Amino acid sequence: MRKMMEKMKSEQRLGSQTARSSFYQFIRNICRGVDQRFVMTGLLGFGILCNYMQRVCFYITLVEMTKQFSEDKQNFFWQQEGSWERCPHIFLEDEDKKDGQFRDWSDATQGQLIASFFVGHFLSSVFGGFIADKYGAKQIFSASLLVTSVCSFLTPVAAIELGPYMVMLVRFLMGFFQGPMFPAGAALLSKWSPSHERPIHSAVANSGVPMGSFLGNLLAGTIIYTNSWHWVFYIYGFLGVLCFIIWEVFAFSSPTTHRYISAAERTYIEYSIQYTSPFTHGKIPWKQIFRSMKFRVIVWANFGFDWGFYIVSLELPFYLFHVLHLPIMKIGAVASLPWISMWIGAVVFGMVSQFLISEGIIRKIDMRKSMAIISTLVPAVLLILASWASCSHVVVCLLFALTMFYAGAVYSGLRLSVMDLAPNFSGLLMSIVNASGSLAGIAVPLIVHSIIDDGGTIFEWRMFFWIATAFMFASSIPYIMFATTAIQDWNKGLDPQEVEEVFPRRTISPFKEKSEENVTEEQTQ
Repeated sequence: MRKMMEKMKSEQRLGSQTARSSFYQFIRNICRGVDQRFVMTGLLGFGILCNYMQRVCFYITLVEMTKQFSEDKQNFFWQQEGSWERCPHIFLEDEDKKDGQFRDWSDATQGQLIASFFVGHFLSSVFGGFIADKYGAKQIFSASLLVTSVCSFLTPVAAIELGPYMVMLVRFLMGFFQGPMFPAGAALLSKWSPSHERPIHSAVANSGVPMGSFLGNLLAGTIIYTNSWHWVFYIYGFLGVLCFIIWEVFAFSSPTTHRYISAAERTYIEYSIQYTSPFTHGKIPWKQIFRSMKFRVIVWANFGFDWGFYIVSLELPFYLFHVLHLPIMKIGAVASLPWISMWIGAVVFGMVSQFLISEGIIRKIDMRKSMAIISTLVPAVLLILASWASCSHVVVCLLFALTMFYAGAVYSGLRLSVMDLAPNFSGLLMSIVNASGSLAGIAVPLIVHSIIDDGGTIFEWRMFFWIATAFMFASSIPYIMFATTAIQDWNKGLDPQEVEEVFPRRTISPFKEKSEENVTEEQTQ
C-alpha cells in the first residue's frame, strides 16, 4: 500500500513537472523572435495604466457620490466685473440634478478623502525604491497591482457600510501599495533599457499615466451614466487582477533572471548598461545623495511639476461640475481629453528626444533641460489662460488639453534625470522624488477643499491655478541652471565614456544585424 502511494505521488510530481515544463515551453514559443526589453516596456506601461485607472476614477466618482443640487441653485450664477463667477446650468440633465448618495460629505471631507491616498503613497515611496533595487522590481510591482485591485473592490462596501473614514483607510492602503510603483518602474528601466534607447522606453512605459487617466475618466463617466458609480470600482478592480496575472507570467526584474530572453539580446543589454550593477555590492551613499545639489534640483523640479499636475488630475472633475456645470457624462469625456493629449505628447517628445540625442544633433543635458522647459513653463502659462477663459467651454477644454500635451515632455526630461545621475540607485532616487511629489498630492486637495465653499467660484479656482503656475516656474529655474546628466561618483559604476567605448551608441540591436564579415562571405559565395 505504501509503495502504491509513493508511486502515485511520484507520478503526480512527474505530471506536475511535465505540465510546468510544457507551460514554460508554450510561453517561450510566444516570446521567440520578440525583443523582450520592448515587451517589458509594454508590460510596465500596461501595469501603470491599470493602476492609474484605479487611482483617477475615484475623483469623478466622488463628484457623483457627493453632488448637491436644489431648485434655488438651478440659476445660481451672476456677473461680476464683466465675467461669470459661476457658469449657467444649460448642460445639466435631470439625472445630474439629483443629489448624490453621500451629499452630506463636506468639501473638507472630500479633500481628506483625496489626500489620504497620497499619505500612504508618501510613506511607501520613501523605502519602495530601496526594496525594488534590492529584492526585485517585479515582485514590488506585482504586489502593487494585486492590492490596488482588492482596494478597488472594497471601496463601494466601505463607503456604503462604514462611512468616509473607512474609505480613507482603503484609499490610504491603495496609495501605500502604489507608492513603490514608479521607483520599481525606474529600477526596471535602468536594467532593461540601454541608455541611448532610454527616452523612448521611458516615454512608452510612462505613457501608462496619461492613457490610464484618459481611460479611467472616460469609462468612469460612461459607466456612471449607464449604470451606477459602484460598477466603476468593480470593473477596474477586475482589470487590475487580469493585469496582475499577465505580469506574473511575462515580467522579470532583469535580463539575467528572464526565462525566455534570447542569449543575444541578454548580451546586448548587459553590454549596453554594464555599469549599472546592483547597489548591494556597496553601501548606500545616503550622505552624498542628500548633499548632492544636482539631485536636489531634480527633487524640487519634480515637486513643482507635480503640484501643477495634481491641480489638473485631482481637481479637474470638480472644476468642470461645480464651476462649468457640465453633466457627469460630459465630465468623463472632457476630463479624459487632457490625458490622451499627454500620451501623444509623451510619445512625440520621447521620439524627438531619442532621435536628436542618438544622431548627435544635441547634447543629452541640453535635451533634458529643453524638455523641462516644455513640460513646466509652457503648461504653467496655459493653466492661467484656461482660468481666464471663464465659461467658454470649448476654449477651456482645448487649453487643458494643450497643457497636458506639453506636460508629456516630462518623461523625456525630469523623469529621466535620476537614471542619468546614478543608474545603480535609480529606484532609490526615484522613490525620494516620488515622495516629494506625494507631498504635493497631499497639499493640493487639502488646500483647495478647505478654501472653496459649495464647489468654489471661477475667482477661487483662478487663484489655485496661479499658485500652481508659481510653483512650476520657481521649481524649474534651478533645474535649468544646475542639472546635469553626468553619472555621479557615488554611483560606484564605470565611467560613461568607458561604456561608450565598450558599446558605441547605435539605434539598431546588434543581434539583428549581420556582421560585416558575414556579409562579405555571402557576397563572395
